Amino acid sequence: MNPVKQLFKYSKPVIRKFEYPDLEAGKSGDVPLLWDMYKTGQLEDMPDGIDMDTFLEIVKKMEETLFDANVVEDVVKGELQPIALVFVKNVNGWQVEPHVTYLDIATPRVKLRSYVAWMKKTKYRKDIGACLIRADKAATNLVNRVEKYGLVEYVGKIWGGRKDGNDYLYSVRCNRRN
Repeated sequence: MNPVKQLFKYSKPVIRKFEYPDLEAGKSGDVPLLWDMYKTGQLEDMPDGIDMDTFLEIVKKMEETLFDANVVEDVVKGELQPIALVFVKNVNGWQVEPHVTYLDIATPRVKLRSYVAWMKKTKYRKDIGACLIRADKAATNLVNRVEKYGLVEYVGKIWGGRKDGNDYLYSVRCNRRN
């Protein structure tokens, strides 16, 4: 059996757009999820000790600068729950770079399922030409598993590319059509 079909034998992760807050309408969107991740220390890029108003300003700026933002939901412990946030930066108009943050409830199998589902979706988007994935040493095991599914290719390594070590580079060829 095809490994991708076996991975999604009973269900597939749901990938939906990140809902930004609409303060005039009184809708919070996915900000409570993001706020909980900040409070538990899962968002490393955010400054420490900020209040909710400052946090909302940062999220508004994020909406303007990001190419795409997604929430990945999958079945964990019998119910559909958010397991990852994927923020995508547009590098030069056709090349994108995703940054994935997993919630604590995500198991290794759920992480693999979400990664494969997001890569398959990205690979066939018409507005993306290439996708560059940067991984640290801890994340290389997951990306190497995705490589076995034929979705990414190892490109190389940047020595000292991160504060804590090397940057491992992977790429995805996408189907951009003009």
